[in-house]
Amino acid sequence: QNLDLLSPVHDQMISMIKLAFETDLTRVAAFTLSGGSSGQTWPSRGIHRAHHSLEHSGDVESLVKIDTYYSEKFAGLLGALKSIDDGGGKSALHNSSVMLGMECWSNSSSGHYLTNIPFILAGQGGGKFKTGRIVNAAGRNNNDLHVSCLNAAGIETSTFGLASLCKGAIV
Repeated sequence: QNLDLLSPVHDQMISMIKLAFETDLTRVAAFTLSGGSSGQTWPSRGIHRAHHSLEHSGDVESLVKIDTYYSEKFAGLLGALKSIDDGGGKSALHNSSVMLGMECWSNSSSGHYLTNIPFILAGQGGGKFKTGRIVNAAGRNNNDLHVSCLNAAGIETSTFGLASLCKGAIV
């Protein structure tokens, strides 16, 4: 799970998602750069310990490097979607809801947290989302962000996953 070796694979996945959207093969894709217990390293950047263990060690410098890598790949996906003409002067990015985030948050050796997880929501969901802002979700679960994306796609629901974790759409 060496990012030096995975980077071209990630780039190919972005190309495949772009092609699938361009040809209307699908409009739903999951692009996972690492698993929940990521063992990813990045030897060419001096990162020889697994990403997951870095989160619990306080090695901020290494975490910033890996998180920058993920952000750059996310930006590559956004650029690919923005380059697709969806007609009417709109891009596939405008008509999409694209999230960058993680399933839980860890900022120390003390464990994992399920609240206050930072997410980036890109795309306007076909005009349903206002971009360029920060939304304080006030401790709500990320399930509600998924509810927002489902609603933007025309699927009216107030829950995603466990109903007990949901309060409805956030944005």
